[in-house]
Amino acid sequence: GLFWIGRRDFGPIALELGARYDRNDVDVADDAGAPDRDFDTTSASAALRWDISEDFHLSVGVDRAQRAPTPEELYSDGFHVATDSFEFGSVDLDVETANRAELGLHWHRGPLKVSASVYQARFDDFIFLAGTDIEAEEPVRVWTQADARFTGAEAEIDWTFLDTGDDRFGLRVFGDTVRARLD
Repeated sequence: GLFWIGRRDFGPIALELGARYDRNDVDVADDAGAPDRDFDTTSASAALRWDISEDFHLSVGVDRAQRAPTPEELYSDGFHVATDSFEFGSVDLDVETANRAELGLHWHRGPLKVSASVYQARFDDFIFLAGTDIEAEEPVRVWTQADARFTGAEAEIDWTFLDTGDDRFGLRVFGDTVRARLD
């Protein structure tokens, strides 16, 4: 993989950019009878952070991220002890692409930090493990792809209630929600 990240400040506004390229080669043993697969993935991101005041800032970001299928998603072929199911891969899986946008608010003063954000991600060829109608002793699942949309929000409160210089004690509360749908 090869990646680059950069940041430039323009007064109270900061611009962050990133890019990544990966080459993923999945080689299978010659006697396995399955084809080798090679994937090229590229990802890019851009974000703006506006420091409205010393304690409060707003951020907005967009990114496009690609992910190659894993060997398990491509070649699974049998019982999986951890999921207590039969899993079958698909050697025809393609690269998964996510296009995401996020809006966030952050406030901090002294020992208290509060943040919240909302986001939406649209996936082309989202890779997931799907159930089947095949009847067996254990569930039978197959790795497959479909377009999908994820919409979500998250919030966090972080409070350092004791800082002795040597030790810090704090309380962190975090919550999130996501709704995902296949198109």
